[in-house]
Amino acid sequence: MQTGTAQTMDDFATLEVRILPLEDEGYPVELELNQARQLGRGMLDPAQLPDLRGFPSDVAGTTLYNWLTGDLRIRSAVDVARGAAARMRIRLRIDADAPALHALPWETLRLPQPDGDVVELAASAATPFSRYLTTADAPTEYLTPPLRMLVAIAAPDGLDGLGFAAIDADAEWTQLEQALDGKEVELVRLPQPCTLPALEEAVRAGVHIVHIIAHGLFDPDQGASLLLADADNQPLFVADRDIAAMFDRLAHDTAPLRVVFLAACETATRSPADAFRGLAPQLVRAGIPAVVAMQELVPVETARTFSQVFYQRLLDHGVVDLAANEARATLMTAALPGAAIPVLFMRLADGRLFAPEVSRMGRGAMRWLAPLLGVIALAVLAIAGTLLYPAVDAYLNPSQMQGGFKVAVADFGLLHDGAMEQSSLASDLSKTMYDTLTREYAAATDGNGGGGSGLDSVVLWHDSLPRSQKNWDLGFIDGATADARMANAAALATRANADMVIYGYLTDAESPQGLVLEFYFRSPTISGDPDAADGGHRLGRPIASNVPVTDKANATIALHAISPELEERANGLFWLTQAMSFEFANRPEQALKILQEAEPQLASWQENDGKEVFYLFLARAALFDRRFDEAIRAGNEAVRINPDYANAYALLGMTYMDKAQLHFASGRELSPAEAACTDAADFANASPTLEDAIADAQRAVDNLEQAVALAPTSAWPAVEPHTLMNLGLAERVLALAQIFDGRADAAATTLAQGEAHLQDALAAFDAASNPQYYAWTQMGLGLNYRVQAYLAELDAWNANSANDAAAAATATAKETTLLEAAKDAYQACIDQRDATVAYPVFQQKVLQCSCEPYRASAQEALDALATPAVD
Repeated sequence: MQTGTAQTMDDFATLEVRILPLEDEGYPVELELNQARQLGRGMLDPAQLPDLRGFPSDVAGTTLYNWLTGDLRIRSAVDVARGAAARMRIRLRIDADAPALHALPWETLRLPQPDGDVVELAASAATPFSRYLTTADAPTEYLTPPLRMLVAIAAPDGLDGLGFAAIDADAEWTQLEQALDGKEVELVRLPQPCTLPALEEAVRAGVHIVHIIAHGLFDPDQGASLLLADADNQPLFVADRDIAAMFDRLAHDTAPLRVVFLAACETATRSPADAFRGLAPQLVRAGIPAVVAMQELVPVETARTFSQVFYQRLLDHGVVDLAANEARATLMTAALPGAAIPVLFMRLADGRLFAPEVSRMGRGAMRWLAPLLGVIALAVLAIAGTLLYPAVDAYLNPSQMQGGFKVAVADFGLLHDGAMEQSSLASDLSKTMYDTLTREYAAATDGNGGGGSGLDSVVLWHDSLPRSQKNWDLGFIDGATADARMANAAALATRANADMVIYGYLTDAESPQGLVLEFYFRSPTISGDPDAADGGHRLGRPIASNVPVTDKANATIALHAISPELEERANGLFWLTQAMSFEFANRPEQALKILQEAEPQLASWQENDGKEVFYLFLARAALFDRRFDEAIRAGNEAVRINPDYANAYALLGMTYMDKAQLHFASGRELSPAEAACTDAADFANASPTLEDAIADAQRAVDNLEQAVALAPTSAWPAVEPHTLMNLGLAERVLALAQIFDGRADAAATTLAQGEAHLQDALAAFDAASNPQYYAWTQMGLGLNYRVQAYLAELDAWNANSANDAAAAATATAKETTLLEAAKDAYQACIDQRDATVAYPVFQQKVLQCSCEPYRASAQEALDALATPAVD
């Protein structure tokens, strides 16, 4: 875990250190990285438990670390974690049945470095530190600034008579107010007297943070208590159980509450017999996501400085455990005593309260961007929501395939002298492909207990099937060019209701002469959603024949020469189709798992034999499962194998675009309409910061531009208009990021480029023959115009600020024109309703969840121009 590296705010790995209840050999310790990777398990020797009372923090921290890592298995696991990431969130999780360990000063832990230096784990920005107790689930929704903080100062009369120092409530309030001046926080002061009922009423009104300044006590037998006031402002000791019960009662009424800060002595102290004895642990059990408290007597200046720096940093970046570490570091730099006394208990997975980049825009900008962000959030859904399953027009005569994932293995042909013709050798090779797939599926199904795994939902068709199962022949796929063959394969897929058509042809026109394998994939997201895998694919170079493919006399020799490598590629197609069977069952996580398991098993598949296609589909599965890092890895592997692979560049661009645009919706609560159309879990892997979103959006544009450049010479040139559409959508996301970064001029240029690309794509999509992609592109234009309208509104606002009425009127007129254009584009999308009646899921995701609310939002913006909001 290195320090001093300039990185983004949220690029922390997570190391969870779990200490389990005492066993005969000692306390078991487990280390887990990123909630997935078990690093190791060892034992803590209770006989060596150090007595750290009276020791300075540096000695205590080193002694405690040495005891924690005394087992070489634990120390080795720590070394593995140290090398895994430069920045590591440390989460200490001591089991409730090991209460004796909770009283140790874990906030003093010091990690020795190879160069002889040490890292103060609870005071370094590279190692945000918190304690964790297993309780109810923590909230996952981010808050939107400004935050609302309740400040409760218990300053009853007569404290000196009880041996306590008087608390100057006005001075405490003023110092906190001054420290947070200019921050996006609303301070609410609880009037005196500070009684428990008054505190309960104020919390019920709805606050994000509760800051309590009071005297506190801890008794091992009675637990903790706060010295509040009664109705007459006389001192009143209130037990921790009563305070915790109050917060527990409000748990369902105070959804925004995230942090309770107890600026009172001994509020974090716990009984050695009960991990939940003590006020802070009681609040954790009551469901407060983050609690800051003091584990012993704390000097007033230490408590005041810690709280002020904690809030300043928290309101800057929104990360609770990082703010606590930064506040401790300030205490250490200032040489204030008791830096390890404040303790943070936290159950927030990433420590984050809000996405801080939103606050950079200012409240005036957010008034306009709030509805715009709603549009952006919904735009994500049509790309990456539930997979779409288009209905298929019924055929009266031909039988059609029925099943979860339907694969038609067409006959193979012979492409000779520019024409496709029948060939017995090609037909035999087609049968070899079908038999290999059938055999692989039979073995896989048997290995899973005879079914129920999803594999038995795969249906395979071939012309060797009896007429009782299929009353017509698939035949070979005709066409002298890739485009012609793909078009014929698409027609066959529609006629057979197939999701994939595998086809191929023998040729003597390529080197080496032999068998070319291709397949057509009719994407389940074809109902208007871009999919880089949709369409035709070629599986590498021809499989070489050792005799001329037109030599009928030696066809058996050719069959034996081609079949082994054909079976190898058929095995690759088996893994692809197996994964797709789960994808079509709406289980993208299982599809991804299958392809990840297949990767090492396909080591013998040569890279120039079409292996880039495997990586394309692996990247696609990862994208659908929101595993952006894996999608990027696999996509990069595909372009490494084939630097001219337009589909892979397109998929990389879509991945980066999706990751970037999710950033702008991840820091706020979804409206009911949005929540009905998406899953909040989709936002988990979004670009974490504005800087990351800008970089990812630019990567999206770069990759999509490369895909557009390569499309005309790709295996499926028809990918070009689809990629142009995605490029236009990505440029809109980049422009939005530039706006948030304060670069309106750059955003305007980007939007103009995006509009041009969308118009080019629209020209290629005919509403009559391709209503889905036509509707999608119109929606993209509407989104582009909407962001342009925001820039015009910003120009009008600036002109009004400069008292330039003429410029303001011009900008407002431009804004109106753009909003009308956005409305028209959304309406053109909505107008495809009748043409897409056979596609009910398309109508839900693209029309009902997208174009219809977008049009309504544009109309609301037009209506608002008549009575502009006043900041």
